[in-house]
Amino acid sequence: FCPMPESDIPTRFQSWRPTAGKHPLRYPKTWVLVSVSLLLLFILFGDREEPSETTSNTVSGVRPAIAVLPFRNETVDKSAGLFASELVEDIVLDLARLPALDLISISSVRALNGLDLNHREIGSLLNVPYVLDGTVQKASPNLRVTAGLYETAMGRQLWSESFDYPAGDEQALQKDLVQKVVSSLSISVKSDEANLFGRNFTDNREAWFLYKRAMNLANPPGETARLELAQNAFEHLIEMDAGFAGGYAGAAYTRAFKVLFGHSEVPFADRQAVVELAARAREIDPSFGLTFSALAFIHMSKREFEAALQMSAKANELQPNDPCINAYHGLIVAAAGDLERGIEYAHHALRLDPLHVRSPYLNILGLLNFLAGHYEEALNALQRNQERGGPLGAGQMRVLAAAYSKMGESTKAESVSYTHLTLPTKI
Repeated sequence: FCPMPESDIPTRFQSWRPTAGKHPLRYPKTWVLVSVSLLLLFILFGDREEPSETTSNTVSGVRPAIAVLPFRNETVDKSAGLFASELVEDIVLDLARLPALDLISISSVRALNGLDLNHREIGSLLNVPYVLDGTVQKASPNLRVTAGLYETAMGRQLWSESFDYPAGDEQALQKDLVQKVVSSLSISVKSDEANLFGRNFTDNREAWFLYKRAMNLANPPGETARLELAQNAFEHLIEMDAGFAGGYAGAAYTRAFKVLFGHSEVPFADRQAVVELAARAREIDPSFGLTFSALAFIHMSKREFEAALQMSAKANELQPNDPCINAYHGLIVAAAGDLERGIEYAHHALRLDPLHVRSPYLNILGLLNFLAGHYEEALNALQRNQERGGPLGAGQMRVLAAAYSKMGESTKAESVSYTHLTLPTKI
């Protein structure tokens, strides 16, 4: 569910763009910068109750990890190529529901498109021991998919199998492929999880396509203009497919972001809208995790940390391999009083989506490490985000300057203040 390449965003949602701020804020003294930053952080994280027993679970554990690579179309039929792309997305959707598996995000896999890499090299870049690869052919009137599971350390094939199904029976093919992968990796799957194999959130492919691109616009949430674009896209999605929970959940998600991060002009009205949209999404599909993330943000905005934690934990339970949900769950866990566990969730988000440059995970990791007093780790995360061209904003740069200051590097702290903190901000 996390972001897709920005070049894929429909042009009708690119027409409205942010304008540069006319009065950027400048801070002539680093200590002023740091004090403002820490005051804002205290508002969110300070004066909270100790976490309840619901926050005692651990994030880390030994789980098999896999990346599903694009299946190659070995015919001249373009429709077979479209089918291959859709099949991979459906396999990923099924595997992503399994908490006993770490699944690498499609956005990170697609970051390798166009590179001539073997399975060992892919495994090294994505830090996964297994990859699923395959081809699609048409043996009229049937569809033939040949898939193979590869162990990346040595590049050896664990198995390869051909699946032949009549056209129109794609869900059965999808289900059998997923079950084969799960069995090969010896993953324990509950009956309710297995019952969801082959079930998509919507059969409307255009609606699903728009949902993913709207999610790309919504992340990272620090850019008000992108949130507005995303909200418009989700509202259009509701009109396109009123029976798909994603439109309502997404519209709630963007409004909740605006409230939480101070971008909303009408926070009370937006809070109420989030509750109503979330109720509709839950009515359509109670298994749609993003709905609960939106509700968690609203509780956070009201400093209802325990309620926020419960909603966010539910989102994480429903979509354990969604890196965005993991990252923001880490933020909420930290606000509820467990910074170290929050850091674990931020690390896990980065593990699931290591190559997606526009993701907010490194910034969240930097913030939480700073709050935990791990200033060197905070610097490493924020510098890495800068170096790879990740999202930058006044908030992230304030934390970076504060971390430099805490490390005794006042010259670098002032350099960040004077060089980077001319960014437009509403904080």
